[in-house]
Amino acid sequence: MATFEEILNKAREGAEKVGQKTSDFVEVTRMKMRIAEIEKEVAATYEGLGRLVYDAQKSGEDVGDMISACVENIDELQADADALRDQLYAFKHLQKCAACGAVNDEDAAFCNKCGTPFGV
Repeated sequence: MATFEEILNKAREGAEKVGQKTSDFVEVTRMKMRIAEIEKEVAATYEGLGRLVYDAQKSGEDVGDMISACVENIDELQADADALRDQLYAFKHLQKCAACGAVNDEDAAFCNKCGTPFGV
């Protein structure tokens, strides 16, 4: 028969596991929310870029510098989102195929979509 101390230790271990799972869930949710925010900002920048090009075409104004700034901003935002996705994949023990972009289990030897070998 288990002693009170053994039961208490098991309860503590269980509580620690639940606490860690909760912490992991919060971290994953935080990363997903930030990625969504970045994607929204990219979409808004694309819209603004389209409006800028349209207005420039109508007025004959040279907006090359502003277009370059928008393109640079989009590239930076997408790099930020990609970095967050990589962190998310690592956190969830996943890997992204360099050839096709499919997400696979961390221990996969080959991509489940295109067959490219991992770790070679």
